[in-house]
Amino acid sequence: MDWTRLSPEEAARILKTDLVSGLTKEEAKKRLALEGPNRWADEKAPNPLVMFLRQFLDPIVIILLVALVVSGFVLGEWLDAGAIGVILVLNSVLGFVQEYRAEKALSALKKLSSPKTNVLRSGEILEVDTEELVRGDIVLLAAGDKVPADGRLFDAKHLLVDESSLTGESVAVDKQTQELAHETRLVGEKRNMAFLGTSVVKGRGALVVTSTAKATELGKVAESLSEKEDSTPLEKDLKKLGGKILFICLGASALVFFIGLFNQVNWLETLLIAISLAVAAIPEGLPAAVTISLALGVRRMAERRSIVRRLHAVETLGATTFICTDKTGTLTENIMKVEKLIPLHQKDEGMLIRAMLLCNDTRKSGELYSGDPTETALVRFAETEGFDFEEMKRTHPRVDEIAFDSDRKMMTTLHRWDRGFISMTKGAPENIITRSANLDSQARKQWLERCDELSRNGFRLLGFAEKEVNLTSVNASLEKDMRFLGIIAESDPPRKEVAAALAECRKAGIGVAMITGDHVSTAKAIGSRIGLEGDVMSGEELAEIDDEVLHDKIEDIAVYARVSPLQKVKILEALKYRGHVVAMTGDGVNDAPALKKSDIGVAMGITGTDVAVEASQMILTDDNFATIVSAIKEGRLIFSNIKKFVHFLLSCNVSEVLSVLIASLLGMPFPLFPIQILWINLVTDGLPALALGTDKPTMDLMAKPPRKTSEGIITQMGLLGILIQGLILTSGVIAAYALELYVLPQLLGYKSDLGIARTVTFATLVLSQLLHAFNFRVEKSFIISRETFKNMFLNISFLASLALQALVIFLSPLQVIFKTSSLNWIHLIVAAVASIVPAIGINIFRRHAKRFA
Repeated sequence: MDWTRLSPEEAARILKTDLVSGLTKEEAKKRLALEGPNRWADEKAPNPLVMFLRQFLDPIVIILLVALVVSGFVLGEWLDAGAIGVILVLNSVLGFVQEYRAEKALSALKKLSSPKTNVLRSGEILEVDTEELVRGDIVLLAAGDKVPADGRLFDAKHLLVDESSLTGESVAVDKQTQELAHETRLVGEKRNMAFLGTSVVKGRGALVVTSTAKATELGKVAESLSEKEDSTPLEKDLKKLGGKILFICLGASALVFFIGLFNQVNWLETLLIAISLAVAAIPEGLPAAVTISLALGVRRMAERRSIVRRLHAVETLGATTFICTDKTGTLTENIMKVEKLIPLHQKDEGMLIRAMLLCNDTRKSGELYSGDPTETALVRFAETEGFDFEEMKRTHPRVDEIAFDSDRKMMTTLHRWDRGFISMTKGAPENIITRSANLDSQARKQWLERCDELSRNGFRLLGFAEKEVNLTSVNASLEKDMRFLGIIAESDPPRKEVAAALAECRKAGIGVAMITGDHVSTAKAIGSRIGLEGDVMSGEELAEIDDEVLHDKIEDIAVYARVSPLQKVKILEALKYRGHVVAMTGDGVNDAPALKKSDIGVAMGITGTDVAVEASQMILTDDNFATIVSAIKEGRLIFSNIKKFVHFLLSCNVSEVLSVLIASLLGMPFPLFPIQILWINLVTDGLPALALGTDKPTMDLMAKPPRKTSEGIITQMGLLGILIQGLILTSGVIAAYALELYVLPQLLGYKSDLGIARTVTFATLVLSQLLHAFNFRVEKSFIISRETFKNMFLNISFLASLALQALVIFLSPLQVIFKTSSLNWIHLIVAAVASIVPAIGINIFRRHAKRFA
């Protein structure tokens, strides 16, 4: 039903109510029982246990769970099983702690409704809970009230309503009661309606309730927030990676098991080798490394005034290719300011400022201003010019007034002035100019042209005039033959940091579009002032445009004006169709659906409504658009570091798999025990991997275009590079194993010791992988250079891992657990040479074959 096209009487007839006496109390009770309360159902609080268990759904974690069960219950290797279990619990606790803040958008929406409201029932004015409102109720509104439901206005005395939280338009809307001549889908243009969640700034009015609860405009926003979130690019990448590892793990283990059976090796020994291979194939440290790397990134971002609510969303910022941003409070300061004061003559400036203060309904308490934002801006400006608002009102008290109305578009106040009286009038400049006696036709034309130019540049204009009179009360003559004083131009100015932030986004290859509920001229002007280059599209054009045409044009549009909440989602979906990773910044209720549907929603922490904050994945605590640039940089850094340690861990895992597999294929005894491989993966691989996650950004990090999400963490060439690097590491391990088993015993004349050979193999694999970590620290230089040791955490992890490995080899209690033997200096030299040579070989390979890196 289009209530805007109906008269109040027609609306009342359809709703079966009376505009004079309202519903009867009995009828209201019946409707409440039939329609339900004026609220939407509370979401169930998230179950902490379910949230914790959800952390175990990651494919790699599932593989580890299987390995835990087989190690413990099949092979009886409870030490191995216990180690895997500890890692799983630690990883899950980290993820649980970061994601405990569940989505509460629907419950937050309830806070926008005032708890009580004045209703007319059975001819009586009653104060009732807003939840008890029903369709057909007559609601009375006054300045300061929050509108408790959607309704058709039938009384509006100078009624101004702030709809910025719903529409994004910063200027309060002057409401009317007459039906609209043309149909409109835009909330901001339904001037004879009032909507749930908006606030009455000035005046009084009455409405007949047309919609409650989920049927309201705000309720539609709530419904759109209940849809399930998409996975982040990183989550998708890790899920794919887990699937690939599972395939490789099962395939390699099955191959070794059947080769062993074919060669008539004891099946338990063959199963042990297969389990060793499975453990080797699984990067046990990867889930923890990713989680901790993200958590550290979250902490760094919090220090830079960005709070991340969902852990994996951090990385998504780094892949962002397009930002859709609200105007009010995000790109602008969300406060009206006088930017231009243009008096008729210089001598009129003082009188113009006095008129700004006297013809003004602003209320001031201490440093707080309340009232119409347009009027409070006048007071703030005058006070910066040295005028005292309170003193001015005392010296020239108001005697009478002609209130503003939408027909005259003027307001006049009558004041005591010296020994007589003076009237001050403000309003639409064209109305003030045409009624001023001190302007001839040429001057009027020039002033009107000047006003037209300022309006096109996005300014909100007010004209001022005065008239000295002998009247003690007002009449229509006060607004004729006035003395024109000048005009002022107001706007919600851009934030100072925005232009530089947008330039940084362009440099980084990130598109930006401004989406606002403001008029086209205002939106276009703001876009020009901050450097947004591109086409402009209105909400009406967006509503009519075909999806295919929008898909073709979407990347060329920089400014959207008069846009409704659902249309923001349409824009997002078009951008996603073109393959963009979309971030949405915003602070109002109108932003919530888009925040929820975007790849990452970025809410404003100061001016942001509860709805916007709860629908987002990240919150800017300083409401500064420029902060998003540092957040994007952090996101890119996190992905770069995750890519480093994923490549590092997987190349290490490849070397472990190939070492076991090649030794098995060559008929050699299995070189490593499962507990040793687990130790390598969790400690001597895990610590350097975590350290790589703390690397600092490179100088060109924000000079590159966003990465393609289709490439993922591992590209096809990257996978080939991982295999080659793993093979080089394996060559050193197999060489050391063969030397200890077959060559050195013959050369030096001692009996071959399988325990010693396995320990040397164990030590070689550990040392070669520790040295290999430094290959990811240096990209363009030799492995030993000035860049090598700049990551202090990597240096510490290298020394700590070496110390721990020494304890495992030489400390008797640990020798029993890890099945190792003490080594002499000859064995240590073999391990060192077999580790250093492959590390240098990989460094040469990475420097000359960067596409494989």
